[in-house]
Order: sequence, then structure tokens, then C-alpha cells
Amino acid sequence: MNDHWEIIKTITEAEHHFNNLCFKIRTLASTWLLATFAGVGFLITKTIDQSLSIGDLTVLLCWAGSLGIFTLWILDIQIYQKILNAWFEQRQAIESQHPEFPQLHQAITSTQPGGRATNLIKLYYIGLFSAPLLLACYICLYKDLASVFAFGSIALLVIFCFVIYRLSPSGQEIPTD
Repeated sequence: MNDHWEIIKTITEAEHHFNNLCFKIRTLASTWLLATFAGVGFLITKTIDQSLSIGDLTVLLCWAGSLGIFTLWILDIQIYQKILNAWFEQRQAIESQHPEFPQLHQAITSTQPGGRATNLIKLYYIGLFSAPLLLACYICLYKDLASVFAFGSIALLVIFCFVIYRLSPSGQEIPTD
């Protein structure tokens, strides 16, 4: 019995570690969005000597901001979240084999019917990387920039949304531990 408790303790520590990593990445993604907006605000309010126009630079900054958030999504959901899922599933399997253990992971799973947490995380990331791209589209319309920038912004928005929708886990694959 003590061996089982040691295994549970190890799994719990691993779950906390990877859950904290995911939380830190999501915090960084939110900060990244704010930094992108701050950069756009700086460019719009300053006169800078450059070969590109302020509108061009702000659109490129919006693209870079969205790409950075998309990269954080890959790190979060495609790497660390999958590792967390493996630990979560192992703990859930041990709990189901040993009714004397608290059945926490089954209870956690039952609080998220139909993969509610998964869908909320998808929406979170879609919102984060869509905001700079929508701002880029607005800047293109407002500054009367070349349609290639507007088209590029819309294309990136569609591509990122499609990739996140298709590659994010579905159902109850994201534990909320």
C-alpha cells in the first residue's frame, strides 16, 4: 500500500509541475498580446525615421504578435498539455483500480461535461491570436494600405483558427487538475 501512495505522490508532483508550466505559458501568451498592443500604440504615436510606413510596421508587428502567441499555443497544448494528460490518465487509472484512494480525477473529469475546459482553452487561444490580426485588418482599412496586408492578415487568421481547431484536443482530453 505504501508503494501505491509513493506512486500517487510522484504522479501528483508531476501533474502540478506540468499544470504550472501550462499556466505560466497562458500567462505569457496574455502578456504577449498586451505587449503587441503596446508596441502598436507606440508606433502609432511616434514619428520614426524608417523606410516602411507606420501602417506597414504596425501590421507587421501584429503579425509577429500573433505568430508568437501561436508558438506559445504549440508549446502549451501540443507539448506540455499532452504530457500532463498522460500523467492525469495514469493517476485516473490507478484511482479506478484502487477504490480506497480518493477518486479525485474521475470527479474532475465529471465537472467538465463534453470537454468544456478544452473548448474554453481553444477559445482563449483563438481570441488571443485573433486580436492582433483583426487590429491589423483595421489598420489596413484605416491607413488605406495595400490589400496584400489585409489579405495576409485575414489569411493568417483563418489558418491559425483552422490549425487550433483541428489540432487542439477534443472532448475531455484536457484535465483541469
